[in-house]
Amino acid sequence: MKEYRNKIVVLASSFTIDDEQNVEQTQAISLLTTRTIPFEVVDAFDPTMMKRRTQLQKLMPDSAQYPQFFVVDDNEVTSYVGELGRLQDIDEDSGLSDSVIGAHPLIMTWERLLGAGYRNKLLLLISTMKVCRKQHHRQDRAMQILRAKRIPFDTVDAADQTLIERRNELFEISGIRGQYPQFFLTEKTGETHYIGDWDTIENINDTSGLPQALIETNPGAVTWDRLLNAGVAM
Repeated sequence: MKEYRNKIVVLASSFTIDDEQNVEQTQAISLLTTRTIPFEVVDAFDPTMMKRRTQLQKLMPDSAQYPQFFVVDDNEVTSYVGELGRLQDIDEDSGLSDSVIGAHPLIMTWERLLGAGYRNKLLLLISTMKVCRKQHHRQDRAMQILRAKRIPFDTVDAADQTLIERRNELFEISGIRGQYPQFFLTEKTGETHYIGDWDTIENINDTSGLPQALIETNPGAVTWDRLLNAGVAM
């Protein structure tokens, strides 16, 4: 799964005589836990959390009841999200197909709300100069797959004179010259590793489409999530 840069803050109260409020607070915690969403709870009844409670209350409507939900980004900026109904809408929309979500940039999903991303990203070494039909097809197909799967990647064009130094560095890493496309993994540490050719990427994509239960029984299977989070050390 992708890593989340942001997290949810739940403003709740452990002191209430309202049964509906208790039910909603329990539902919210259960939903976030089930979806493995990073979150923290601010108890409005806890005097040690009074300062944080006051900060959150300034962001929400005056008439709002508990629980209320906020998102804290990686710059520690807090924004108001809404009540339980809003959280449930986000959860429902997160189950839509990638094609629907991609076509509607205003749909709010967990990934969009929480700034989901991978630790690592792919690097494609291609060539736009004197390419044969087979090579051209594979280069285009690879980029189509990565965009459809929302895989982060950069491209180095071996025919670009301004990128000769980087191209040669990649040749040294792979030990292969003049064959395209080539695929590399750039880890969060800055290290670059050769992954393989078109067949490798096609195999990873096929494996990533297998049922999750089957993938979990094979820890050696290479999927997008495993490659882009664990890297070559997976």
